[in-house]
Amino acid sequence: MGSLCIIICGLSNSVVLDDLDEFLNEHMERVKANRLIREKKIFFKKVMEKLRNTYKEYVDTQPANIFCPNTAEIFFHPVVKDAISGVESLEALEEALNIVKPLFSEIVDHCLQAVKQELTDRVTQAYTQINHAYRPETVMHLATTLFNCRICRHFLTLDQAVAHSCRTYTYGKEFVGDVAAVKEAIGELPWKTSESILFLSDRLAPISRVLQNCGFDPDTTTVKDVENIDPIIECLACSNITEGRLTMRWSGVVSSILS
Repeated sequence: MGSLCIIICGLSNSVVLDDLDEFLNEHMERVKANRLIREKKIFFKKVMEKLRNTYKEYVDTQPANIFCPNTAEIFFHPVVKDAISGVESLEALEEALNIVKPLFSEIVDHCLQAVKQELTDRVTQAYTQINHAYRPETVMHLATTLFNCRICRHFLTLDQAVAHSCRTYTYGKEFVGDVAAVKEAIGELPWKTSESILFLSDRLAPISRVLQNCGFDPDTTTVKDVENIDPIIECLACSNITEGRLTMRWSGVVSSILS
């Protein structure tokens, strides 16, 4: 009886050990996978920090009134991403950045043009939807083509929208893939993720009416035209005997209409 019990217990222990081996192997594989993920994140953070420092050296050489995209936008440029995404050591990263550095001027221009094209597409699509005629070569410079920031409520021209400080705000939106990795590494997002800059086509009509009342043609008058003439405009709705007249420059009129 005792021998039988020992054999049965021995078989049971063997089965348990086999099951434990399988469990331990799966556990160790998970540990290894998590370790590799952590190591990859740590190295990618070093890559992005090195890119940011290298790019900053270029930005510091530019005039103060010249806008440069952030590091996240530079990373997603195909030339930069292809050059540094596959590096496996800091030495290889240094070599890749030495290739990229002379191209920063062209890369910056390309990034800015891509953002302007995105904004242009938003405007032309909106005009098409409301059947409003426009000329593609001039529409982005018209006094009626203005953007609104949903964060700070400021109105913006094309160039201001490209460089606006709220341009990458995303209302807590969750990201995946490379965008999420870049955000985690350096806390930045590329402009293409932005949901803050809006073109409000329903404001086109009231802005056009104000321009017409000032003697301007809304279909041809540019922002510079209005700024050069600098009209002083009275708000008839706000005028009364006790408080007087509310007068404002063009920027005040647009801010009132867009807000």
